Amino acid sequence: MHVPLLLFSREVLGLCNHPTAHAHTDRSHPIIYKPTYFETAEEGVAPSNFSDALHAISLLVGVLRVKGSVILDVTDRDVAKGWADGLSSLGVTVKLVPSGEAAQEFGGVSDDEARPFYEKWVGGAYALKRVKEEDIMRSAKLHVALMKLAKKYGADAVAVDCWPLVAESERLPAYPCLSLTEMDNEGMVGTCEADLGAALTQLVIRRLMDRPSFTSDPVIDTSKNEIVYAHCRGPWKVFGKNGPSNPYVLRDHDETQKGVAVQSLMPLGEKVTTCRFCPETKTLLIHSGVAVENINIENERACRTKLGVKTDAYAIMENYYRFPCTYYCWHRVTVYGDYRRDLEDAAALLGFKVYEEDIKYRMNA
Repeated sequence: MHVPLLLFSREVLGLCNHPTAHAHTDRSHPIIYKPTYFETAEEGVAPSNFSDALHAISLLVGVLRVKGSVILDVTDRDVAKGWADGLSSLGVTVKLVPSGEAAQEFGGVSDDEARPFYEKWVGGAYALKRVKEEDIMRSAKLHVALMKLAKKYGADAVAVDCWPLVAESERLPAYPCLSLTEMDNEGMVGTCEADLGAALTQLVIRRLMDRPSFTSDPVIDTSKNEIVYAHCRGPWKVFGKNGPSNPYVLRDHDETQKGVAVQSLMPLGEKVTTCRFCPETKTLLIHSGVAVENINIENERACRTKLGVKTDAYAIMENYYRFPCTYYCWHRVTVYGDYRRDLEDAAALLGFKVYEEDIKYRMNA
């Protein structure tokens, strides 16, 4: 059984040979170690500034809060099968809810219950483009329904199998984009496409940084040395629930020209960290960069939210499918802030191996 462990030691020369450190190198416990003046193979905390130790403790607390979390996944597929062992080993429970139950809950939501969200979303929008009032109201009703289900099952995160349930079959009466975004903005976790790996990643980020994050289909632009994180929604409170709101546009979906999607015009010039925790392979895939552009607001192609980030696009392109990952491997999760080291430390505490996607590795001959 893996139990996360922090190793503290005084800052002394030669700690690499210290018996206390060696006592914990059998790797029966995931450990993190941050030596200050020297390198060593052990992992623990040996800071010259005690605030570093407090920060490490906060990471441990965040990781422990992931354990016991519940992900509610609205789907008619057995999407949890491939992830079950990896998630259960982390103490994360998945509750599958069929579309019929969600649709029934939707049917019991009144206009009065949904109207505050309708007014909030419309009133805060920078613009509305080709969306119908009744579609926004349906999105608000779906949000109320999903929140009731989350409360019923004690869920910390909600994922929805949106494409087959809405775009292909209309088994759900509205797209969940606005609802999932509202969850992210207000301190919960909302995840697209029933992706449980992305839901886990967003949960870790929420527990550690208390910030929203968003799942995307990254598109690599080598001509600009950028990666574009594209999806049909994104939070507009990227610095947290109590932070400022950035502009957003309510639009229809590109693929179907129906329903309501979100084009979030996110802050530029900020560092962002992008990753994916893969519970099925116990790996963390990670890279980082700087947000430099919101792709043209009038651009009609593909997903509505398109954030361009300057990074080592060539390295990411070469590494994208190189490292161990089994399900939904194209998805990545982005959070505003330079949290790379924190997420790598969290991976160590969870017993995950880290793969850095924006570093060029020598190919085997």
